[in-house]
Amino acid sequence: MKNVLFLITPGGHQDDNAARLPELFEQHGWQVSICKHEELTWQRDRVYCADRPADDYALIWPIGLGPQRSFLDRVNLLEQINPPRLLSNPRTYVSQHGKLAWHNYMPVSFVAASAEPLISAFEQLGGQWILKPVAGSFGRAVQRIYSAQSIRETLGGDSSGYWMLQRYIEEITAGETRTLICANQIIGSYLRTPSASFHANLAAHAVPSQTQLDPTERALVETVKQDLAIAGIGFAAIDTVGGYLMEVNIANPGGLGTLQTLYGKKVGERFMQAVNSQWPC
Repeated sequence: MKNVLFLITPGGHQDDNAARLPELFEQHGWQVSICKHEELTWQRDRVYCADRPADDYALIWPIGLGPQRSFLDRVNLLEQINPPRLLSNPRTYVSQHGKLAWHNYMPVSFVAASAEPLISAFEQLGGQWILKPVAGSFGRAVQRIYSAQSIRETLGGDSSGYWMLQRYIEEITAGETRTLICANQIIGSYLRTPSASFHANLAAHAVPSQTQLDPTERALVETVKQDLAIAGIGFAAIDTVGGYLMEVNIANPGGLGTLQTLYGKKVGERFMQAVNSQWPC
C-alpha cells in the first residue's frame, strides 16, 4: 500500500486542506500518516518524522509553511530527503513563495518596506493602484489607493514587512479565476466574483462559480504551469484576472473543496489520478 506523510501545524490557519487531503488519499487506497512540522528531526544521518524515517514514505506533503520561527531550519531538513518523495522542491518555499517571484506575468508592481518608494511611484505614474502585503493571504489588508497619504498611513506606525503597490486591473470587478495545478496537470478552474468592492477572495465573501479558461487565460496558465514543473512544484493555485497573473500559491493552495462543490466527485478523481501519475509507488 502506498503511504503519504502530511506535515501540518495544529491550530494553524490551513483552510480545509489538513482535513480534506488526508481523507481523499485514504479514500483512494493510500496509507496516511500525519506529523507536525516541528517533529522533523535529524538522526543517524537520516531525516525522521516522530520515530519513523522520512524516506519510508512514498510522498511527503507539507500543508502550509509551518511555524515561522523554524522555517529555514526545516527547509534544510527537507532538502536532505530524497527529492522525489517531496511534494515540491523545498527550496521553492523560499524562492517561489511570494508575490514578487512571478512579477513577469503581473500588472506593473513596486515593492518596498517603507512608504516613500511606493509614494514616489504612485505620484510619478498616476492612475489607480492596489496596496497589499507581499506575504499576505486571503485578501487581508488589501486596499485601493487614492492618495499618497493612504500609503503613508498604512506603512507607518507599527506596520512591518514588505508591501506591494500594484496597478489596479478593472477586470477584477468581473471576478478572478483560480486554477488548481497538481503534478503538472490542471485539476480545474473556478471564478471568484466579488460581492462588494474588488475583493475576489472567498474569505472576503466573493461568490464562486463554474468557469472555463478563455484562450488568453489558458495560455498564461500553461506558461506558469510549465514554470512550476521546471521548479519542481507539485501543487499550486494560479490566480488570473484579465490576462494578468495575480498570484501563485504554493504553500497551501486552497480551492479543492470549492472545485468539488462546483463540479462534483470527478474533481477528486482527477486530482488523485494526477497524484498517482507523479508518485506511482
